[in-house]
Amino acid sequence: MSEGFISNAFVSEALDCARRGNVEINALLTQAQIDAPSGGQVSPEAFGRLWLGIADAMNDEFFGNAARPMRPGSFTLMAHAVRTAPTVEVALQRALRFLKVAIDEPYGTLDVTQGTAQITLHDSRTDRSAFAYRTYWVILHGLTCWLADARIPLQSLSFTCIAPWHKKDYRQFFGAPVVFKAPIGALRFDASYLKRPVNRSDAALKRFLRAAPGTFLIGYKFDEGTVSAVMKVLKATEPMEWPTLPHLAKQLDISAATLRRQLLQQGHSYRSLKADLKRERAQTLLRETHLPVSEISNRLGYAEPSAFFRAFRGWSGQTPEAWRKT
Repeated sequence: MSEGFISNAFVSEALDCARRGNVEINALLTQAQIDAPSGGQVSPEAFGRLWLGIADAMNDEFFGNAARPMRPGSFTLMAHAVRTAPTVEVALQRALRFLKVAIDEPYGTLDVTQGTAQITLHDSRTDRSAFAYRTYWVILHGLTCWLADARIPLQSLSFTCIAPWHKKDYRQFFGAPVVFKAPIGALRFDASYLKRPVNRSDAALKRFLRAAPGTFLIGYKFDEGTVSAVMKVLKATEPMEWPTLPHLAKQLDISAATLRRQLLQQGHSYRSLKADLKRERAQTLLRETHLPVSEISNRLGYAEPSAFFRAFRGWSGQTPEAWRKT
């Protein structure tokens, strides 16, 4: 599956939900500008149109997959409710409570253990589909990434249900190891993201909601201000050629002190942005190539493979080789 695109298997799952709700499928596909799904891919924008069309037709933003319907407008209300939280942790706890009130089950609880944040799903039903749980994670993770102003890498996910026939697409979509028929359903990530301040304006919220759900179907992208400018420079060059912070500040025509301050105001540092991008590139190379880990380490600018191993274990909780095999 090409980076940034959605597998047609996910389109088929969404349409199955619509069929169960007696919704006319051809009209949905026409509205979303999607051909009948086969074995290809669709853009996140097209899948986003389909998502909104199904939600509107079923009067349920959770597609009939929860104990109670999530009425259209619920996600917007939740986003407004969490935007004023002081930190990502407080905002996430609010979002979890909101979703429990809105849909009853499944519902999530947050725990932090040894530097790992884990959201555990609770559900009295044992026959809910992987797509239902995926919908929950997409909504919650997408909103959390926007609040943190970061693309939060997931360490792993576990599903209590049986694996769908296209289970490899789940690993591709989430960019992390996925286990099915697990004792608990859970999503895990680095707990340091919970401490980030939430600094989102009304204008930023309006932009986010206008672009949803496409914005979080492919993972949150840095979208404004100094962070966007820095990421543009980094993505245009190889890690070994990344400028020092003073040189980058000169490129952006500001002082180094101003650059540090502006990044801090947006909840970042130059080091954290470089680490985020290295993680993304490492996972892409491990997933899509057969390059030796030593070569990947070199391409990412690490002086020694051991340094890359330590960094990757910090991101994912696994060695590069173990992550590649999952």
